[in-house]
Amino acid sequence: MEDETAVFEAVGRDSRLYDRYTSNAADERTSNADLRAAQAEWERFITNSHGEVFNGVDIETPRETLFVDTLYYDFIVDRIIEVVERRFGVQVVNRDATHNTDALSVDFRSLHDSIIGAGVIPDELSALFHTTDLVNAGPGPIRGLYEHVVSHELRRQLGEYYTPRGVAELAVDELAVGDESDTVLDPVGRAFFWPRASTQSARHCAGTSLPTRSSTPSPTRCTGSI
Repeated sequence: MEDETAVFEAVGRDSRLYDRYTSNAADERTSNADLRAAQAEWERFITNSHGEVFNGVDIETPRETLFVDTLYYDFIVDRIIEVVERRFGVQVVNRDATHNTDALSVDFRSLHDSIIGAGVIPDELSALFHTTDLVNAGPGPIRGLYEHVVSHELRRQLGEYYTPRGVAELAVDELAVGDESDTVLDPVGRAFFWPRASTQSARHCAGTSLPTRSSTPSPTRCTGSI
């Protein structure tokens, strides 16, 4: 994508769209029983998965705020999918998270419709994505969007820590990787530093090497959903 910064500014935590969505959600929560039930189920899921993380977040009304941030992130991703569908004349048939997991029974899309209106696709969002960007885009912009919507403090509370590349290489050196047939399990599956370090070690033993960083894309960081 040519200018990810423009996308983040248009839809991030400091954007008008974020303010509009979160303000509407706060108003809707007082009268919408489905929204309150969805929050309660989401809270149970987060607590069961990560422990009492809400107690460690130093913000007012952490449960409500973080739930709405989760909804907002899902809303933006959902609208990006709509942009793709309209631009290319395709249909994503498994857009709802419940299609792939039973972790939550909540239909977030119906909540978006009640909060900000059905079918709303901000014009500025559609205009930010050129067709070539959508064709060539990897997971990087979605990762960046997640980081611009969900606070750094919460991401840390949920266990998000990235191992520096050099630390991963030092750790792999202790594994005595012998050749490219050795199996190494990635303990986190995030920035892919561990697999890259392991592969580099195996190829070094075999007398080959990975391409230099300048000739290959940077590793992609994969953040779980909250």
